[in-house]
Amino acid sequence: MEAFSSTQRFRMWEYIVSHSTLLLRHRSDFTTVDIIFSGVDYLEIPDMFNGLIIDAPNAQEEERLLVRANKREENGRLPNYRSYLLLTEGRRFFVVAASCVICESEAGIQGLLDWGDRSQINIIYTSLNPSAEAYQSQNQ
Repeated sequence: MEAFSSTQRFRMWEYIVSHSTLLLRHRSDFTTVDIIFSGVDYLEIPDMFNGLIIDAPNAQEEERLLVRANKREENGRLPNYRSYLLLTEGRRFFVVAASCVICESEAGIQGLLDWGDRSQINIIYTSLNPSAEAYQSQNQ
């Protein structure tokens, strides 16, 4: 997984329990950057990020997440999920989810369920769980 890095401030904007979806957002006068985690199974995050790096956790953190998320290990990885490290101001936080998509738009969306015209959204980062990556590579 390639890391995503930003010096911008992000806030936890929305979490929809019924869709297991988390939205972190940076909003300025000109652009909105949304980080959308889908299929969220576990999260351990603050409500504000002053600068943000999204990467993979190290092996010890991954093992700890298996226990915390109550998942059984399959080949040393969370089955059908991906673990994400969220690094801000030297502190390490975690999300276990099926995917992460980061997109940028000029208009911005109000919330996760309010996406209107998607043609004005620029996707700048995508990370899928291992089984979704395998499916995508087989069907391209």
